[in-house]
Amino acid sequence: MRYRLLSQKAQRQLHIIKIFYDPEIKAVSTRQLAKMIGCSLSILLKDLEEIETLYDQELTLKREDGQVYIVIHTDYTYGYFFQSYAHACSEFMILDTLFKRQINTMDEAAEIFYMSRTSLSRAIQRINNFFTDLEIPAQITKSPLKLDMSETVYRTYYPLFLDIYYSVDEWLCKDVTYQEVLDFFLKVSDHSNFIEFYMKNPFIYLRLAINMQRTFEGSLVAKGEWAVSDTKLEHILKKIPEDKRQITIGGRSYTIDKPLLYQLSAGIVDDHIILYPQCLKQAYFPQIAYFNRLKALYQQLKHLSISYQLISITDEQLQLISIIIHNYCFMNRIVREYFSDFNVFSIADYRKMIMDLNDDFVSELEACIYEFIEPFKIQGPSYGQLCFTVLTVWTNLINDLKAGKPRYKALISTENYYFDRAYADYLNGQFCNSIKFYNTDQPWNWVDAQKLDYDLYLISHKIPCDHKESSLIITNLSTKQVVEWVKSKVQLLDEQNKMGELRIGDS
Repeated sequence: MRYRLLSQKAQRQLHIIKIFYDPEIKAVSTRQLAKMIGCSLSILLKDLEEIETLYDQELTLKREDGQVYIVIHTDYTYGYFFQSYAHACSEFMILDTLFKRQINTMDEAAEIFYMSRTSLSRAIQRINNFFTDLEIPAQITKSPLKLDMSETVYRTYYPLFLDIYYSVDEWLCKDVTYQEVLDFFLKVSDHSNFIEFYMKNPFIYLRLAINMQRTFEGSLVAKGEWAVSDTKLEHILKKIPEDKRQITIGGRSYTIDKPLLYQLSAGIVDDHIILYPQCLKQAYFPQIAYFNRLKALYQQLKHLSISYQLISITDEQLQLISIIIHNYCFMNRIVREYFSDFNVFSIADYRKMIMDLNDDFVSELEACIYEFIEPFKIQGPSYGQLCFTVLTVWTNLINDLKAGKPRYKALISTENYYFDRAYADYLNGQFCNSIKFYNTDQPWNWVDAQKLDYDLYLISHKIPCDHKESSLIITNLSTKQVVEWVKSKVQLLDEQNKMGELRIGDS
């Protein structure tokens, strides 16, 4: 999102650098790289020369036989390169100043930024177009030169700018200390596992710090400007014991009450954001439809945990995952995009690691997530970031999947799809550590049926199947008989596999 403020050349060069963060990319032909970037070969070659000159300490660029390979030294993140380009960008420089103060005239601004009035006007126009394209309700006015935005918009977007323009170790609030922010966070997160989940992210502290700094300065959010009700504020307040409601902001003592919570939560918590598992009740939802969707999501996650024997996850943790997915949908779109800015390859790598353990689980989990978020039109990197977050929050997932990964696959197909589905659910509960049962809702394809790659087939007498040794007609059998047959076949498959391993070892 923020890269759109950069020049076209800076965007191209950042794109080139980002490509070579992918561990799967070893070398790319210059023609293919030009196509990936969307530029001519001559422009690409100039960009490569510039990257090599600008960052000779940070990376090694090799060009041989029409191939390009960039080795990025381990101490340098994508964020480092983004920040470097941002500091060379007039638009970022102008925003950095205007977020802090207004400038009386264009002539004065031209002197401050060492720009001609014409160049300054063009930069301002690009910034205003950026706001318009992203539907951010803000504009830069020229008389005086200032950012025209509401206090809530300021508090929402200023942290996003600071996060990329300054280093994480630069504390930019002149009055509010990091410890004051931490103290307030601890009081609230004591009873909110959702806030506790985000406690380690520096960006969260920065957002609250800006709210505290603006409140200290007297730049307040007008009543009704931020969509959080008194009921919501009262609920948060009740969670903080009365003897722990004193905090300091800029060295001054404040009592946490509803008006103060309103100021500190602006841009962060609204009526749709769920902070506590205890809020998973209809009374806490502005609309019953959202409550019903969240309840259904929790039940799907619960079913997954049982189906795949993920024994480490507790009900409270499943509730937290449900809350995280729900809140992500109501998060400001551009703030949401922030969280998916830089982790593209670590996300893909971790997902692949889980997929290698059990791709069925990942597919079913992602299907649950997508079904819930589909009305919110969350796609691309933002969707990938959410799935990644859920996989990382799921307690002891890797060990549980390793322990419970089925060794074999079975297909159930009779004339009754609903029976097949229910019977598959039952048998998956019985054989979850050894065999996974599937059913199909598609019409049976007589030709392709012979090509299916299952270890066992549970069918009706009307379903033709050439896999005689591994198939069972279950229509007239009791469940006990079916279970015993499956047990015997699993034992036989295990013995065959052991014999195969011994033969490989002997050879």
